[in-house]
Amino acid sequence: MDDAMPAHLQDAATQSFLNLLCWFRIVLLQDAVFLRQQFPSLNLWLSPPFNHPLFEDFSNHLLHESTHGPDPTFVQIANVVPQIAHMIQDNFRNSATTMQVDHQSHEIHLNRIETKLNESLNITQPVSLFLHHLSAGSLHMRTHFTLDNDHTANAITASSEPHPNPTILTVERPVSSITSVRREIESSVPQYRLDPNIDFVTQLWEEYDQGIASQSDAPRGPSIRQLDEEYGAKWRQSEQHRKAYSRRR
Repeated sequence: MDDAMPAHLQDAATQSFLNLLCWFRIVLLQDAVFLRQQFPSLNLWLSPPFNHPLFEDFSNHLLHESTHGPDPTFVQIANVVPQIAHMIQDNFRNSATTMQVDHQSHEIHLNRIETKLNESLNITQPVSLFLHHLSAGSLHMRTHFTLDNDHTANAITASSEPHPNPTILTVERPVSSITSVRREIESSVPQYRLDPNIDFVTQLWEEYDQGIASQSDAPRGPSIRQLDEEYGAKWRQSEQHRKAYSRRR
């Protein structure tokens, strides 16, 4: 910082003292190597930085150079190569260990997935066998419908009888009864007539989402969304209802 000041403000003694400290930083460490040889019993050598491994390496190199001179370049390279090889070997071992641990973890995960798949296959195997026989025409079902005096279905049951061949079941299909029951069920679906007095889009959405009341004190009718979800197109069987529904959409 003194160099940046004007000449009349610079302190020559301070600058010289700082330079001396920089010089001592090198000379004192070098002298400490030789002083430790002459006075090895001093407690000073047990304190930092003289007890650090880096100082030990520095001491060995300095003693070697003071005795034999600096090593040629090829000798320095030959001394560095084993260290590089050792570091590469350590990195390779660490990478191989990490890859082995990951591989074992993936194997465990795959084994768990395979176990789950086998369990799922065991569960779905009866259904698959049933569908296979059904598609092949070797499986038949017997269906019974019980009708009361008003020709309304009050019970629908399904049963199967074992055949001497365990993969074949007998079949009895009362087609007329099934058709009549289907007609009775379809005729029991309530028919809803869309409100013809809707004049605004908000009222249209209210009828579709929540149901709309025909009068202020009347209860809400069913919502179109609910009718579609429960009955499909059966609640608008008449031609008039179907056309009104298409126009509203």
